[in-house]
Amino acid sequence: NNNNNNNNNKDNKTNGFACTGLFLYNQNDLKEDLTRKGSTALSAIYPRHAKEENSGGNTTGNNHDPAAPTIGLIKGVASSSDLFHRFATRDFEDPPDNDNNNHNHKDDGTPTPPSPKNSTYIGAVIQSLTKVPPNSTASVTFCLSWHFPYRACTAPRDNLPPDFYGNRYSNWFAHAKDVACHFCDTFSVGAPKQLNNSNNSNSNSIGSKKPKNLLELTRLYVKTLYSSTIPWEILESAAGRVAIARSPTMFWTESGIVLGNEGNDCCPLNCTHVYGYTTLLERLFPDLARDMRTSDFVRNFDLSGKGGCTMRFGGNDPFAIDGGLACVIKTYLVVQQSDPGLDFLKTVWPNVKAQMEDVFTKHLDAKAGVILIDQQNTYDTAMQGANTFIGSYLVTALRATAAMATLMGDINFSKKCQQQAETSAAKYEQLCWREDFGYYAADVDESDCQNSYGPGCFIDQLSAIGLSTACGFGCVFDPDHEARARKAIVRNNRVVCPPFRDMQCHLHGGDSGLRVCSYPNGKLGNGMVYTNLVSSGFTYPVVAGLIFDGNLEDAARVCKMIRARQSGIHRSPWNEPECGLYYARSMAGWNLLDQACGFSYDSTKASIGFCPKTMLPNNDNDNKNDNDNKEN
Repeated sequence: NNNNNNNNNKDNKTNGFACTGLFLYNQNDLKEDLTRKGSTALSAIYPRHAKEENSGGNTTGNNHDPAAPTIGLIKGVASSSDLFHRFATRDFEDPPDNDNNNHNHKDDGTPTPPSPKNSTYIGAVIQSLTKVPPNSTASVTFCLSWHFPYRACTAPRDNLPPDFYGNRYSNWFAHAKDVACHFCDTFSVGAPKQLNNSNNSNSNSIGSKKPKNLLELTRLYVKTLYSSTIPWEILESAAGRVAIARSPTMFWTESGIVLGNEGNDCCPLNCTHVYGYTTLLERLFPDLARDMRTSDFVRNFDLSGKGGCTMRFGGNDPFAIDGGLACVIKTYLVVQQSDPGLDFLKTVWPNVKAQMEDVFTKHLDAKAGVILIDQQNTYDTAMQGANTFIGSYLVTALRATAAMATLMGDINFSKKCQQQAETSAAKYEQLCWREDFGYYAADVDESDCQNSYGPGCFIDQLSAIGLSTACGFGCVFDPDHEARARKAIVRNNRVVCPPFRDMQCHLHGGDSGLRVCSYPNGKLGNGMVYTNLVSSGFTYPVVAGLIFDGNLEDAARVCKMIRARQSGIHRSPWNEPECGLYYARSMAGWNLLDQACGFSYDSTKASIGFCPKTMLPNNDNDNKNDNDNKEN
């Protein structure tokens, strides 16, 4: 948009814009011969009208092994044939019209020569424009597509499955060009004739599976979601977490297995007690969630050797009780969301039942009614003694198993699980609720307090509340006690930087949040290992519980802390980190929307329900006066 009003200026260059461009940069950090190893360096800066010669203008040429694990194509497409030029350079400051140090190509579509070994190029598609007069606007559309058929496991772990997984989309698209074709067709951009002349039969193979008006449906989804009266800070904390599922944290292998690291290139794979906090996939992409549960209870289930649900996909890590129980609960969520005929449940039920029978015999203290032995958990330690952190998972898993057993006609096991759930809930209340503290403490003493929060105010003292409310079970323990405990967490665990310094150094000056644990009533031993950690993933279940309690003021207050941290100044709004970027645990935020709407759904009963909470006015919503959205 040219806002220059100086019409008296004789220099046309200041009265109009000559061109615009799509600049692509791909850094290669490898210190070795890329031609030998394969390259993810920029490939195929591809003008729409370019001739189909060789690879259509690849900046890395065709001298790479097509089976190399990191080979791939990135394609830039301009919106018309009126191309100024393409260029590739090793210096971003190098002007595109200087032929001394870069490779400029006009309209002939000649492929750019390969970059030298151990280096990469910056490339661009530059589109010339008819001069844009002052106070006028012109539009140019660029399409950036990529195609990397191989995915490598680059995390430094020796006990994982094969090194290379591939990408699911390679079954649908053979080339970045085919992706561009599909995009242009789907979004009505209008693909160039040269792109449409592809001989690849897979280029439109998913056309029947994708809506023709994908862009319109996407905009409708966003418009409807953000037309809500839910306060913006709560709504964005829920809706924005969808970005994690589409970030490099998660991926879909060529064979169709859904995998994910804890964070971007951090701690693979499918860690049960990180993903165990989340409900987003179950709600939005239940087919993907179903595949993850298939990995838990079919592909990797090993009761005799690894305790059942392995903590990681293909790994040799010990069974983690919080993650294993969460997988049971999330299996029920998948059934509720997408399994009305119980086909999926019939597949996994034998091992789900076996997992819970193992909990009865090896973990649950029959006399005490709670778990007392070592409890390996997401804090990379094994707690001892009765605590409502693990107890909340136990009680919720028992309730979920009882519901699934009923669906499977196993009435005796259903009764056993339901009775144990009520017994255990009462026992944990008796052992852990501290009226004088106003929250749940761990029932330990100096002999077994190692790795425990003891009398501390622990952010995860009611960790499974997010899963429990998503399943429709409501509070795990006494509702009044839970509401008071969540208020205590907000009151006691809020920190501000400075002077507080979080252990992972994510906070900047002026940031605030909820720390993992505070000790207003003293500490036993050294307390929690991760006492000074601040993470939205641990915080969101607390917020979901606050909304469920009707404590909307505290819920909005805590979400404002997170949104202020993720304002875009120091951190991306989409990237909520923990020990890695785009950390998977933050997908727990989606449950905030469920609880704000009072949403319930059960495919096995063909039922859907809403019980919206009374919300504060959403003055930040751009659509609040949109009469077209009143019905939403």
